[in-house]
Amino acid sequence: MATSSQPDLLRAASTMLLLLRMIEQRLRDDLDQPLGLPELSVLQVIDRGVTLPSGLSRVLHLDPGRVSRIVDQLAEGGLVCRGRDLGDRRLCPLSLTEAGRTRLVEGKRAAANAMATILEGLPKSQMRQFATSMSAVRAVLDGGGTARMA
Repeated sequence: MATSSQPDLLRAASTMLLLLRMIEQRLRDDLDQPLGLPELSVLQVIDRGVTLPSGLSRVLHLDPGRVSRIVDQLAEGGLVCRGRDLGDRRLCPLSLTEAGRTRLVEGKRAAANAMATILEGLPKSQMRQFATSMSAVRAVLDGGGTARMA
């Protein structure tokens, strides 16, 4: 049981999960092609230069099979292009097509709008605190060391 000096981390995690699910639902409702957060994350990481499926799996902490299914879906949708390798799909470099870049920009905008709508009841000061806290959490998750709050 959490005390006043110990935050209820399970509740915080379940709140983050609920927020992600709500954003996911809005994305799927709002975009022409149903791309959710996992698909948009794959597009974003490819855009940042991680081009092999094994790298995507590692960076996104997703099962390699799931990454393969997402990449297959994105390739079939014309959003990702596979380079050529002699018979091993795992070694084919990936790149975004022009449609993929466009969809990524649209998806980022849609995700930001969805989150703003979902959290519109938060006062601006708490929204800034939330964004700062999430940036600190991300730095820790990315291996940037201990989070420091300003």
